[in-house]
Amino acid sequence: HGDEGHPDQALTYIWGPVWESRQDFLLALPICPAHNGSWWDSDTSSHADFIDDVLHDLAGSYNVDIDRVYAVGYSGGSTWLSWHAFEFQDIFAGIQWTCGGATPHYQAPPQEDCKVDGRFHIAADDFLWDGAQSTANAMENHGHEVAWATASCSGHCCTNTPDDAHEAMDWFLARTKCDSTAGAGCGFLDDLP
Repeated sequence: HGDEGHPDQALTYIWGPVWESRQDFLLALPICPAHNGSWWDSDTSSHADFIDDVLHDLAGSYNVDIDRVYAVGYSGGSTWLSWHAFEFQDIFAGIQWTCGGATPHYQAPPQEDCKVDGRFHIAADDFLWDGAQSTANAMENHGHEVAWATASCSGHCCTNTPDDAHEAMDWFLARTKCDSTAGAGCGFLDDLP
């Protein structure tokens, strides 16, 4: 979620139509643990530890296909992803930055031939466009696959249409972790190479 936002908005305005059409996935919507609710304006490293705990809790509690774990950030959440998502390249098969991004804190994946794919959904006149472009450029320069979906709205508009949500889900499901379970899907995150 973004600053001044709440995860319920992601379900109401974005992922709800996908859930209504296919209830075959887990959707974790963690609330930023910072007292001010900001993913980027606080101790962002502690947020990475928090997300790691959430991911491991889910994979330990549910039958998670660890070949297909994805992340989405909105606005301030996308800024946080630019700074910390590359720490999770051993887990995420795809990441979407929605109406946001920042100059990334890039780090190489655990295996050079197994890089996370990125997708950007943003309006051309969003004030965070340059940050999204910076992250996309860094990914492309390091050999990652990058896709763009220009938002049909104008400005800093993070509410997707139902079609946008279905397109994002289709994009995600076309990606699997190249180095995880060779298609078996079951297992624990700690077992990933």
